[in-house]
Amino acid sequence: MNVFQEAVNGLPEIRTLTDALETDEKRHERHTYGLSGVPEGDRTHLVYALGSRTPVRLVIMGSDSAARACCDEYTYFDESAVFYPAKDLLFYQSDIRSNELVGERIRTMREILSGKPLTIFTTAEALMNRMPSPEMFRSAVITIKDGALWLILATSRQLPWKDPESFPSAEGLSMSFR
Repeated sequence: MNVFQEAVNGLPEIRTLTDALETDEKRHERHTYGLSGVPEGDRTHLVYALGSRTPVRLVIMGSDSAARACCDEYTYFDESAVFYPAKDLLFYQSDIRSNELVGERIRTMREILSGKPLTIFTTAEALMNRMPSPEMFRSAVITIKDGALWLILATSRQLPWKDPESFPSAEGLSMSFR
């Protein structure tokens, strides 16, 4: 354990919380713990100190900008942090902005599927957006080797959905091949 974690874990409030976490582990129980009233500058420190015992940590913030800022700050402690943005309804149709959001969401899903230790920063709004199941993501991965001929029509028959209407969240789905 490093000096920073020792200092934070020595605080009485943190000791109470870690004792509760250890009790849950001994009983093989899982509970959700919420921390409120934490000063903005201390949030990432607490996530790092308390989250070291779990492989995947989900941090839910009040806004996308706060979640993104916390994620950027947290990468100082741990490079495996990812930001999962909510759909921006105003700009989602704009090609440039929506591609950036979709890219960040897919990157997060790819990191989750990798099974590696991970810290996810997001908002409650983002968690309410419909997403395909992890199994659908796994089954939709197509690996194309350099120099291979790829026929779009033949490959589209291998996708887990036959048409965009049968896709679970087809409201914002648009496919393009460039």
